[in-house]
Formats: sequence, C-alpha cells, structure tokens
Amino acid sequence: MGDTGCRMGPSHGGLYQSCYNPSLWPFARVSESVMHSGPDLIVHTGDYIYREGPCLEGIAGCEDSPYYDSNRTSPSYRAENFDVWHADWFEPARFVNKAAPLVFIRGNHE
Repeated sequence: MGDTGCRMGPSHGGLYQSCYNPSLWPFARVSESVMHSGPDLIVHTGDYIYREGPCLEGIAGCEDSPYYDSNRTSPSYRAENFDVWHADWFEPARFVNKAAPLVFIRGNHE
C-alpha cells in the first residue's frame, strides 16, 4: 500500500479532499479490508502525510483538519506534528497496525 494520506494543499493541484468523509477518503476502510485479508506482511511504499496546508474556507469536509505548512521558507513553517500523523496514519491505519508486521518506506512527502 502507499499514498494513503488525505490530500490537502497547494502541491496537489489545489485538491482538498473531504478527510472526514470515508467515501471520499477511504483509507480507514481499505485498512480494515487489509486486516481482514490476513496478510503475513504489509509493505507501505510511503506518502503517509499529505495535509500540507489549511483547509480553504468554504470547502466542506476538511475544516478544522490538522495540517503542516509544507513551504520551508515560510515564516509559519512547522514540521509535521502528532495531530497530522494521528489524522493521516495512526487513526485510519489502526487496523493494519494490528494485522501484521509492517515495513515502512519513506516517501517524498515525509
């Protein structure tokens, strides 16, 4: 599996997914499906985190979502934080985290 983060930010062509809608960001459902398949090993090919900017005003489904500023030259830059990791990985991946040993490969968004 890979590219599981909820996309929010300018580097995604202005895509702001509805991170709280499982029909539009189905990673938790995919995670549960993987668990039920009984894997011996799970390999994640990276890109766990995509919340690279605040939800834009008027976009339903991502308001109040945690994010980090991906622009390292910005005065408001802050590295990824636990709230972002919890929202993009720990909570939706709770099923795969229990299912089998995991091999993590760092992606270009981490």
